[in-house]
Amino acid sequence: MVRVCDNIRCGTLTWDDGVYDAVWADIPHVSTIAVVSFRADSVVMKMTDHTDGKTYAIKGRISSEGDSILNGEVWGTNNNYFNHFSAYWGKKLREHPPTIAPQQQPRVVVPVVPAVCFPWFFGLVCG
Repeated sequence: MVRVCDNIRCGTLTWDDGVYDAVWADIPHVSTIAVVSFRADSVVMKMTDHTDGKTYAIKGRISSEGDSILNGEVWGTNNNYFNHFSAYWGKKLREHPPTIAPQQQPRVVVPVVPAVCFPWFFGLVCG
């Protein structure tokens, strides 16, 4: 699991069958991120947003501890989008815990039992 944040939002990346699935905490977009290259000092990835089909090029330098990208850059390949981001994993993830998107929140189920009421003197008793 990887925590990714830019100056707008944060998201959670989970590894699934050779790519990362990205879910953002505040928007209903779901993205796929493929690793293009991963070296000891840098990473290059390609992100495809499944909501609008836009693609993004992502690159960053891996920290000396090997558990974060602190000054990453992301460019929109079919628009003029540019932004900086940070990513955290491993031990560093404890300092930046992932959020769960609303669609991933566990649902609380409260059983509802109908009340049974019967007349008792001048009113009703329900139980």
